[in-house]
Amino acid sequence: MLATNAARYVRGLTSFRAGNLDDWLTLFSRTVVSASSRSEQLARDLAEMQGRWRSAAGNPRRDSAAEKLIQMLPARPIVDAKAAQVITGGSDEATRKALNLLESTGVLTRVEPARRHGRWWEVSEVLGLLDDFEWDLATPTQPDLPRRPAPRPSPLEP
Repeated sequence: MLATNAARYVRGLTSFRAGNLDDWLTLFSRTVVSASSRSEQLARDLAEMQGRWRSAAGNPRRDSAAEKLIQMLPARPIVDAKAAQVITGGSDEATRKALNLLESTGVLTRVEPARRHGRWWEVSEVLGLLDDFEWDLATPTQPDLPRRPAPRPSPLEP
């Protein structure tokens, strides 16, 4: 957020160098408070999203593979079968059933692989929410600027 208004940022640093801590500390503290508030809202939005997923998936048991995936999808919105199995800690069969359930209920969307082997899924709802969050932080005073979509990450990236 500091980078969204370069002139204000430079003025704050210049004031700091001149010994006027108040301008810099005010700018910095307002930025921290704003970023914290927006981050709290993101956490609430993600929790609400997970609640909808649980409901759509028939409220899976707490220790089920589907529930374990629901818990981790906000942090890892693109998964392949291997990563899903690591997340769930379950068998191939349990993980496959969980992926199929979440796909059939619209939580996950299967993405065609760029290579021949393996299938992978994404949670476009999370990716969209994160794009919106990043855009809001990057352009707090210019919400009507045209947007370009963020590039889709590969499931093979860490």
